[in-house]
Amino acid sequence: MSQNPIVSGVAIASIGIAPNDDNVRAVGLNNGNVWRTINGSSTLVNVTGDIPSFIVSRLAIDKNNNNIAYATLSGFTTAGQGVWKTTNFLAVTPTWAASATGIPSIPINAFVIDPRNSANLYAGTDIGVYRSTDSGANWTAFSTGLPRTPVFDMAFQAATLATGDQTLRIATHGRGIWEFG
Repeated sequence: MSQNPIVSGVAIASIGIAPNDDNVRAVGLNNGNVWRTINGSSTLVNVTGDIPSFIVSRLAIDKNNNNIAYATLSGFTTAGQGVWKTTNFLAVTPTWAASATGIPSIPINAFVIDPRNSANLYAGTDIGVYRSTDSGANWTAFSTGLPRTPVFDMAFQAATLATGDQTLRIATHGRGIWEFG
């Protein structure tokens, strides 16, 4: 629950909740604003900073460190500005920096952080998946067998007791669901 509306006439586009602390939550709006609470309060605080005014398509908070959060944008931003990262999300005024070097100017529709290794990030875009293995500093196409098609959702399935493996599932537009593990 939150104040209603957060910003009059502006729709909520995304919600991110810290996997290890339900009190740490973020809400992304269609105007590029990011609002958050760190104590579960129903009153949210605007922590947008320098994020451009595009739809905030996804918000993700690192399960291993609540100070690290990502906001992705759905729009044709300047290349390298589709993912925004903060390393001080719990601060009074978090600072955000573009963190998408290697991702072209395309909408980002999905985003996940590898729960076993927070340096591994995956961004689902209008032309497939991009992966970073250095916490978002650099991105490359993750195209192992994937079609060049819009990706609208991704999630990790937890490791099984039998094998210890986890699976990344990727949902595309019209080209099925893919899994890697």
